[in-house]
Amino acid sequence: MAPKDWFIKNFLIIGLLSVITFGLVCPGPGLALGENGAIGMKVKAATGLSMPDIAVDLIFVVSGIALDSFSAANRPKALILGMVLVLFVTPMLAPLVLLLGQLLPSLNKSLLQGMALFTVVPTTLSSGVTMITQAK
Repeated sequence: MAPKDWFIKNFLIIGLLSVITFGLVCPGPGLALGENGAIGMKVKAATGLSMPDIAVDLIFVVSGIALDSFSAANRPKALILGMVLVLFVTPMLAPLVLLLGQLLPSLNKSLLQGMALFTVVPTTLSSGVTMITQAK
């Protein structure tokens, strides 16, 4: 695999690790953009939204723009099934995941809490595909 192909395949993971490292080494910009920082307070006063809210909105807009086509909109059954599974069925798995901790006390409680959290938070398509690709 060429280095460019490897980089493109692992872009999300590389980006996350880069941003986390930058934030740990140089926390000033993050603190300024935070809700209690100078820039963050001005943005929240002007828009009513915090910087994390704006970042999440931006992620969804960019993910939508980056879609190859609007073919998903032409398949209402698949769209409805996806929405039902992501918004209703998957979140109902969280109590079952937490119940595993009571049935099998040797399981790591933090791991189960993370798995339960993962079931109740809808993922963007790109991060879901990336996580599944990395798991292979």
